[in-house]
Amino acid sequence: MRIKVLFTLTLACLLSIIGKSQIIDSITYIAKYNFEYKYDTTDKKVVLKETMALAMGNQSSIFFSYDNMLKDSLIEAQIAIATSNGGKTGIDLRGTKQTIPTVFYKNLRSNEFYIVNRIFDKYIMLDTLPKLDWKVKNQLVVFNNLSCNTAICTYKGRYYTALFATEIPYFDGPWKFSGLPGLIVKISDSSNDIVYELIELQARKKFNNTYTTSADGVKAIKTTKTEFKKFLKLREDDLSGFIKTQASSLGISIPSGFAPPKSRSNNPIELTEN
Repeated sequence: MRIKVLFTLTLACLLSIIGKSQIIDSITYIAKYNFEYKYDTTDKKVVLKETMALAMGNQSSIFFSYDNMLKDSLIEAQIAIATSNGGKTGIDLRGTKQTIPTVFYKNLRSNEFYIVNRIFDKYIMLDTLPKLDWKVKNQLVVFNNLSCNTAICTYKGRYYTALFATEIPYFDGPWKFSGLPGLIVKISDSSNDIVYELIELQARKKFNNTYTTSADGVKAIKTTKTEFKKFLKLREDDLSGFIKTQASSLGISIPSGFAPPKSRSNNPIELTEN
């Protein structure tokens, strides 16, 4: 499949939803990836599939779920209607696809890494980009008509193999991966439980330069990774009660009979702390 270079109105909509803040690096390209994640070790046929996007500047980027961005726009419209009439209208989440709410802001210049997670409210936490010990192999591979080099590394208990294209001069990639002399177009762990594959590259030449890859200006509750993990544990212990409590605090009613699906995730992406 040939990588498409597209100019679409969807891109303008996408950038406006990300929002504006202090400009440190104008977005020049957006790379879309197919993401597949086998999160249930008891049944490898169960696969989370999601379209992710990497909005890149020269030395910084935003990585987020494109599917979640589309879903959020629909939910926010329902919230606006519900709050405008005093919560008399409920929000119907039935039939909506579960998507990844996390947004990652990378600053390759300062090595800062901001994580923004949305669970009703937005939470932001500061992290540091991992220093990945890439080993480039003497092996060329053609992927989607791109001539790619191969590199390997280990991170948080997993062994990864990456394909990167030096003809796309961005030292970046999906999720926390970066540091290779070309865009990472495919990366997977040794068990193929986690796979990112580039499917589309969009040049941003038809839009103005008011959008940024900076996390500055993001309206969110500041927290730490440790505190946020405690918050997630509360949610996991009683997901239904958690959703109802959070919705009630916003003056929104949840339809009777609503029962969120039970999580089957027992294969964390990060297997170890180091």
